[in-house]
Amino acid sequence: MPSRKELVLVSSGAVGAGMGALNYQRRPADLAELQACAAVGQVRLMAIYEKLFGAHGLSVAQLLLTHDDLEHHERHLNARNTLVSLLRHRVVPIINENDVVSFTELKFR
Repeated sequence: MPSRKELVLVSSGAVGAGMGALNYQRRPADLAELQACAAVGQVRLMAIYEKLFGAHGLSVAQLLLTHDDLEHHERHLNARNTLVSLLRHRVVPIINENDVVSFTELKFR
């Protein structure tokens, strides 16, 4: 019996995907505007992933995490348990930093 492969996708690009929808020609400097772009862009990215993976009969799920989620033991376990459950159901988890509430990555670009 062939071994079952598990796929986890770590994604980026929500800000860039949202910039066009909010009519930005250049990346905004303001944190609230960056986070607004991320909020709009994340929906767009997930729609693309759902369409592309769906064409191959695969379902996707979104996990938006922050560094705090991974550092806080209980939240870390919750994220891990969710990930394991999704893989058990053969759903492709798509992980991205939750830029709407986190600013670590947005600050350093």
